[in-house]
Amino acid sequence: MSLRWHRVMGEYEPKIEVHFPDSIPAAKGATVKLECFALGNPVPEITWRRTSGVPFPGKVKMRSSNAVLEIPNFQQEETGTYECVAENSRGKNTARGRLSFHAKPHWLQTITDTAPSIEENLFWECKANGKTKPSYNWLKDGEALASESRVQMENGALSISALNLSDAGMYQCVAENKHGVIYSSAELMVLASAPSFSRTALKAVLKALSGSQVSLDCQPQASPPASSIWKKGNDLLQKTDRIALFPNGTLRIANVTKRDSASYTCVARNRFGSASTTGTLLITEPTRITLRPTNMEIIVGESIVLPCQMACDPALDLIDFQRDGRHFERVGG
Repeated sequence: MSLRWHRVMGEYEPKIEVHFPDSIPAAKGATVKLECFALGNPVPEITWRRTSGVPFPGKVKMRSSNAVLEIPNFQQEETGTYECVAENSRGKNTARGRLSFHAKPHWLQTITDTAPSIEENLFWECKANGKTKPSYNWLKDGEALASESRVQMENGALSISALNLSDAGMYQCVAENKHGVIYSSAELMVLASAPSFSRTALKAVLKALSGSQVSLDCQPQASPPASSIWKKGNDLLQKTDRIALFPNGTLRIANVTKRDSASYTCVARNRFGSASTTGTLLITEPTRITLRPTNMEIIVGESIVLPCQMACDPALDLIDFQRDGRHFERVGG
């Protein structure tokens, strides 16, 4: 830089004595200050611009006679090259520096507590953003988790196949770049239990009309999931054109008849034990009215008898005449 002096008046062009570096890293959300102090005679006027030509947003402040440019809440779109111009009647000088953006990681997706059954597979994934791009690693109970045949880690994803009880614990996904580190924590509980019908037992008696379709559910609580079989009485039930046995344990019988009346037992087993639940299926014939009441005209205060005869299955309750529970009395058989 050369300075031109005016010998008569002692004037000289601006000389920038203090200015910002050529490269300035700036964190997201930070307040960035760029300084540009210049000497000169006459006193130089200082202005600022972005070399891209993009104007400054309204939040930008100029302080100390424009010698300080302040950018509050710095954002990525405000990166670029900034230029300070010091100018007077004798000339001008400039200083430039580039603002680069950096941000510590922040979560886009975290992990949550889970409780799969033993022998099931686990898949967790965490995602983070940051400038620079974060790297990932995993901890279990505070110790670094190592990859092995069942345990795989890649780009924030953790998969563990064929879970066993030793896999249970507190896990952390760690996202890190040179500007910071963040953690997401979750507990893995591995369930292991024998089948139980404490909440899903069959009804003691299930009534169904002849010719209808009946479904019986076998849904024990079990970890790992239990396999099941059905028995009719003491005989193992097999699939037929009317009997369907589904993978979820449901038994379905189509077009039931009296011969399907029996006790039915679901037996569930896994590696930790077995359990069973039993219910009785009662097939009934539809009720038929063989003699219906007829319309009658009576005088107020008289008593009447309305005939009604029906053929019904003895397993069903008989139906009486009812109207608001008053003034009616059943007579005869």
